[in-house]
Amino acid sequence: MNYNTKISIIINCYNGEKYLKETLESVKSQTFKNFEVIFWDNKSTDRSKEIFENSKDKRFKYYYSKKKTSLYKARNLAIKKTKGKYLSFIDTDDIWTKDKLEIQYKYIKKNNADIVYSNLWIFKGSKDNKKLYISNYFKDEDIQTSILEKSSITLQSSLIDQKIFHQNANLFNVKFDHVGDLDFFFKVSKKYKFSFIDRPMAYLRLHEFNLTKTKSSNEIKELKLWLSANKKNIKKINILKFKKRIERVQFIDFKRKNKLFKCLKLILFSGMFKVKFSDFIILIMPDLILKKIMWWY
Repeated sequence: MNYNTKISIIINCYNGEKYLKETLESVKSQTFKNFEVIFWDNKSTDRSKEIFENSKDKRFKYYYSKKKTSLYKARNLAIKKTKGKYLSFIDTDDIWTKDKLEIQYKYIKKNNADIVYSNLWIFKGSKDNKKLYISNYFKDEDIQTSILEKSSITLQSSLIDQKIFHQNANLFNVKFDHVGDLDFFFKVSKKYKFSFIDRPMAYLRLHEFNLTKTKSSNEIKELKLWLSANKKNIKKINILKFKKRIERVQFIDFKRKNKLFKCLKLILFSGMFKVKFSDFIILIMPDLILKKIMWWY
């Protein structure tokens, strides 16, 4: 469908050749046709540029960064190149349903919202091997809880009014590598209207490069730093929920690194960690089996 309103799609890329073609095909197949793609190449050294240019679509615009930056610095720079009334983000390893933009555009207009977001699938390998990202979404009016407890709002599944970025310069915090999305949505939740579509409209791919032990450790550090900096603006009940979330990530990180004593200590002595029988099973189960049954391991 063609509309007078243009949507700007931002693709931030650094050496994303492995899944890039599939990502671009999911963008080109959108039923909403009035869009531009801002492809921000963060000094890739692989075939990303070649794959992008082979798409041969006049709506696709390529930009090569003068120097390699953090992901969120790159997002801020890419936003400055956009001309659409609405923004949407997709990474080089993710996929959209073909009607994602069309449905979200209609929904954001109908509900007079500033940000509309949906559920999404997470998958490994084939899209047939998938599960829902969040099985229990909170109501729109409880946005803070939704963001802090489960991080249920993602850039990949959102459509965002460009006015948010016009009214607030450099909204993405360049100090973060892992919690920049959370930080962004938390900041804008105080002033702007969110609305939720209860169906999955994107596919978030899990693979060896986004499930590393190093990334888990860095994520924990950033979560703790973020909480410390924002604690005064968070309800007490949500602070407790957020601390539980951090400890859950920490438990999995200890297990991945085979620090079993620290896992056990967290289970037995932490005031935040809610002990489940499944935690003891995870503790004694071999990694090879855990990788088959736990998506996030």
